[in-house]
Amino acid sequence: VLAPLLWLWRLDRPPVWVEADGRRSLYMDFAEAVRNAAGGTVRLEEGRYLLPAPFHLHQPLTVAGAGAGKTVLG
Repeated sequence: VLAPLLWLWRLDRPPVWVEADGRRSLYMDFAEAVRNAAGGTVRLEEGRYLLPAPFHLHQPLTVAGAGAGKTVLG
């Protein structure tokens, strides 16, 4: 029952992958992915990622996009 709603919600948000501690996890929210990355790598696919508010990092973090002009943070 919820699958169609999740699919529609997914169309509005580009996916975010977090690679940390030898694992790869999928997130649908950039800010949540950053909070859970803990020194790992956040990989962004092609698309526009909006930051709802400023946030502070307390551990090293790598953010990798799909390429110049393909991934936009705003």
